[in-house]
Amino acid sequence: MTGVRLTAEWLSGAHPYLTFQWPLATEPPTPEELAEHRNDPEVRLRDAVEAAPESRQFAALAHLAELLADRFRLGGFPVVRNVLADLASGRRAGAQRVGELAERLVAPLAQEVFHDDEEDGEENSADDLSFEQDPAWQRMQAGIALQIAARGPKGAALTALDIPMVFDAYHHAGLALGDDWPAARETLRQILSATVA
Repeated sequence: MTGVRLTAEWLSGAHPYLTFQWPLATEPPTPEELAEHRNDPEVRLRDAVEAAPESRQFAALAHLAELLADRFRLGGFPVVRNVLADLASGRRAGAQRVGELAERLVAPLAQEVFHDDEEDGEENSADDLSFEQDPAWQRMQAGIALQIAARGPKGAALTALDIPMVFDAYHHAGLALGDDWPAARETLRQILSATVA
């Protein structure tokens, strides 16, 4: 934690990032290490996302969006209801709707998180929940996941430069769902791997 306050403008923008697994490998992985990597649940989900046809990807994103909207009571936001209908119909949100999500969903949810922090001030104790367990923070992560999911799966209509990787929607959903993520992740993997569209 740096103590830096992030503005709604910053939160609604796209930001480049790199991820590294530490320590960096100096030698090729062993067959056992490769097998362990391939069996990692996040890797299995990513592989299922990449291998699934667009219709299955839309079905998984629609399921994920519905789950997040229900769990975090986001269906009261009209823009969320529109996104749920779009994803269920296999339609991508346009730039205008993505902007509405940033302004009318993610920014207000972020303000809830940061407003709560300001009210708490320096009174936080070691017994307080970590930010990952804060319901307002989890709800904000659900909003971010919905904003990314609304763009639909990466495909011919979208390039990597147009949207964040579609997998980011799953990443933020995992942050939002916490301990409930493993079961949701497995359900999503099954949806993605289904042979019937």
